[in-house]
Amino acid sequence: MQQAQPIIIIATKKFTYNHKLINEPIIAFSESDLWNPFDNNDNGILTAGKIENLRITVKSNARNFLRLQTILEAVSKIKEKSTRS
Repeated sequence: MQQAQPIIIIATKKFTYNHKLINEPIIAFSESDLWNPFDNNDNGILTAGKIENLRITVKSNARNFLRLQTILEAVSKIKEKSTRS
């Protein structure tokens, strides 16, 4: 009888944006259509999931953009008031 192999779980390091490569040139990029008309059903489900993730990200970034825009408008108003005084 074979002995059961232990299950090994390795935690991945969480991505942190540290600006290390901010001044480096872009050496490559990839573009493709979101929907591939030749996808099979299984791959189509994966593609739909990727598109949903993009939608969630766009919504989140739009909310963050609106917050930033509101903050910048408030700062602008404060500057206007201080220059009038």
